[in-house]
Amino acid sequence: IEAIVLEKRKLLLGADHPNTLSAMGNLAVTYSELGRYQEAEPLETIVLEKQKLLLGAGHPDTLDAMANL
Repeated sequence: IEAIVLEKRKLLLGADHPNTLSAMGNLAVTYSELGRYQEAEPLETIVLEKQKLLLGAGHPDTLDAMANL
């Protein structure tokens, strides 16, 4: 379901919208919890890089993305 939510948010809000990045991060965490680390890592890297640009390195959402990596 999280993968579907991510795709819908990309279509409706755009790839760089904070809600889209949140959905991407949620999917990455789910993949990690399932042991699917090769799928989780690229998603979390994208989230981190985009949040650094959009929100800044010290923003709580950016720091969460750093911790998830």
